[in-house]
Amino acid sequence: SEECGRFRIAQRAEDLTAREGRTVGILTVEEGGVLNGKLERLGELYDRGVRLITLTWNYENAIGSPNSRERSVMERGLTSFGREVLEAMNGYGMLIDVSHLSDGGFWDCIRYSRTPIVASHSNCRELCAHPRNLTDEMLRALGENGGVAGLNFYSAFLCGSGRARPEDIARHAVHMIDKAGEDAAALGTDFDGFEAEALPEGIRGVQDMERVWEAMRKAGITPRQIEKIASGNLRRVLQIPFPIPGQGA
Repeated sequence: SEECGRFRIAQRAEDLTAREGRTVGILTVEEGGVLNGKLERLGELYDRGVRLITLTWNYENAIGSPNSRERSVMERGLTSFGREVLEAMNGYGMLIDVSHLSDGGFWDCIRYSRTPIVASHSNCRELCAHPRNLTDEMLRALGENGGVAGLNFYSAFLCGSGRARPEDIARHAVHMIDKAGEDAAALGTDFDGFEAEALPEGIRGVQDMERVWEAMRKAGITPRQIEKIASGNLRRVLQIPFPIPGQGA
């Protein structure tokens, strides 16, 4: 494994459960445009330790289109190159992240991927009608696929307008469990993705997570379900991208 002080990059499945007083994680890339339309770059990223790729960000790339308020854009699926990337990622065992992706692209991933997919930082569109969020049908499909969706703490994705509260996070968690199942809900806070003022009231970062857990408890989410949201469900999915680089899957 690669190490840097308190942090460790996992290279084996067992690294994810090691208890050494250090934070363990995987390398990820948010924006499939980094491939620049070249499939061979996927192998280069894999050999450098990347284990998850978010297929799009906020712009169209060679893989597909992002979410949009324009119906014609949202209906677009993966490109032919995008389907090649999907197949290659399955071969390497890399995690496919559909957050930011168009609805059509999401359904192509459900249709063609041979492994569970993740929506690393997306909420419930039924509760907050933002195109970055997932519809109930998407949540069901994600759960049936064995994947996970990470609860995003960005207020605009939680309550639409104004500043969200921890109770809004809990509300989305309850809905996600109801539609996708308790094995599909996880955390995707996006703490580093926007300004602090866009976080829910009373939430500055990981130091305030107890307020989130308390809101979930009050919403009727059980301690076992909270443990799954906090780490259990993600740990299960993170077993997919191994063994170590160079061996493939």
